[in-house]
Amino acid sequence: MKNIKFSILFIWFFLLCLLLPQHEADAKNTYEGKCGPNAYWKYDNNSNTLTITGTGEMTSCAWMDDDDIPDYMEKAVIAEGITSICHSAFSPESAERDVFLSKGITLPSTIRSIGDYAFAYSDLEKINIPNAEISMGKGVFKGSSLSAITIPEGTTRIEAETFMECQNLEAVKLPSTVTYIGDCAYAESGLEELVLPDHVKELGAEVFRDCYSLKKASLSGITNLPSGTFDSCHILKKVTLSGNMTAIGDRAFQFCGKLETITLPDGLRSVGKKAFSYCLALKKLRLPDTVTTIGKKMMADCVSLKKITLSKNLSVIGEGAFSDCISLKAISIPDSVEKIKKNAFEDCASLTKLIIPRGVKEILPCHQNCPKLHKIINNSNTAYSLSASKQVMNWYCGKKKVKTVKAGETVTGKGKVFRITYDRKMLKKYKFKIKGKLPSRYTYGKEPKLPQNITCGKKQYCFIGWRYQSSKKKFRTGAVRTWYGIWTKKFSPGVKGNLTVRPMVCNWKIDFIDKKEKQIAINIKKYWKLSYKMAEIKEYAKAISGIYENDDFDSQIRYADNKKMKHASSYTIRDFGDFDVYNAKKGKTYYVQFRIVPREGWFYGIPYKTCWSQKIKVKMK
Repeated sequence: MKNIKFSILFIWFFLLCLLLPQHEADAKNTYEGKCGPNAYWKYDNNSNTLTITGTGEMTSCAWMDDDDIPDYMEKAVIAEGITSICHSAFSPESAERDVFLSKGITLPSTIRSIGDYAFAYSDLEKINIPNAEISMGKGVFKGSSLSAITIPEGTTRIEAETFMECQNLEAVKLPSTVTYIGDCAYAESGLEELVLPDHVKELGAEVFRDCYSLKKASLSGITNLPSGTFDSCHILKKVTLSGNMTAIGDRAFQFCGKLETITLPDGLRSVGKKAFSYCLALKKLRLPDTVTTIGKKMMADCVSLKKITLSKNLSVIGEGAFSDCISLKAISIPDSVEKIKKNAFEDCASLTKLIIPRGVKEILPCHQNCPKLHKIINNSNTAYSLSASKQVMNWYCGKKKVKTVKAGETVTGKGKVFRITYDRKMLKKYKFKIKGKLPSRYTYGKEPKLPQNITCGKKQYCFIGWRYQSSKKKFRTGAVRTWYGIWTKKFSPGVKGNLTVRPMVCNWKIDFIDKKEKQIAINIKKYWKLSYKMAEIKEYAKAISGIYENDDFDSQIRYADNKKMKHASSYTIRDFGDFDVYNAKKGKTYYVQFRIVPREGWFYGIPYKTCWSQKIKVKMK
């Protein structure tokens, strides 16, 4: 009897164990709660769908606080009667990508407002806004996967950051009623071509900043281009501005590294600070006669600029306005100019003559690092100090040595002589063989020539170029920069000061020879450490890529079975220090060279190429 009772109890216990897990699973199939005074939410775990029902405002989003729901929610349905979506209602912080709202969301016709960042960083790809009466907050779709959106006719504003970081959004489609686009509305998005219709009259700041895929832009209705509008649109090549535009703001086209052409409309009155700085491909520009002031560094680092036509009514040339315009050979300054600020023509490496016009009443030192500038003509009634070049040039008025260009005078300059010293201990230690003479002196403006046939005689070492410093200044060594740490066989144009030069060497070894794969693997020790000591490179890197990272450089390798490197095979890799010879034939001798270079597109117009290393001789056994 006891056995029978025990058996019955065991069976009941067993059935209970079977039923309990199923009950718990059923309980987890749905989650629900309240999200407003009269609004309710329910999440179905089977369909991965959230449904919101009721009436009135949505004031909370408890489902986003759950550990699991945001990771699996694929769809949301908001029923008729709901009038608002709260702040960050569908903005996951750590949801799995390609899942959250990937099947979309349905909005009711009763919706009247969408809160800030409501769908930010979701995987929402498409959405239909049901009516124009909806007011949307800031950054509603920021960072989402949105690729298509229907904005209803009657909508008048696109708010700040609305489509910021939407990388899948390739085009702007606006109804005819939109007149305003807010700050950063499309910044960092995937736009490829931009045509803003006439009805868009006003933009916020940095609306299209960092649109790395944008190639063309047309703004027919905008009369005032705000600050940073196209800042860092690195592949933007062509821009069409409104004929009624009156102002271009600060940094409007800064770092548009491939901007080749732009026509400034007649009637333009002002151009802001750094408006075109680092437009590395821009070769010419005309400032209409309505422009009276050039802002600080307006065209700084426009390294391809060869021709600039200034306004006949220009009164002020701002600080550093044309600094680092290394291709600019001549500039005609109109008589209307009254003030020339400091460093206006700093590092204009090709400028040969500076004429100070009659109207100038104030001029600060502005011709630093202009190695080809040997004549200054002062037609004004204001004396000009030559202090900007006193360390590198001697100036003469006739035969008299002078420090100032007086009113009505002309002066000519001669470069000073500087010393070059070498690291003789290294030359001896690594048994260097140099065909030709190492220069010991040079005159400013006339760059010394280094011998090109240089080899390191020490076994398992090779010469990879020179590194030099100017008067203990590591980085800038002239009007045209040579980067301390990039290997070179020549000095930078405009190099100045006493130079200290040292040879760079790399230790190499053969890691292995694979006869079956026909491969020789070569390892270069401490390659990265030797190659990567760059500082000012950051600014030029941003001009094209927008990013400065440790992997922004490539190694180039070439090899051939002859010393002259005819028909050399070559390849580029991101890795540093390990190079391979492929398809190596048995018994053949190969010559290998390598160098490090910035990624393709960087330094457009800037001398940056490094020299090839000494040839390494290897043999396939």
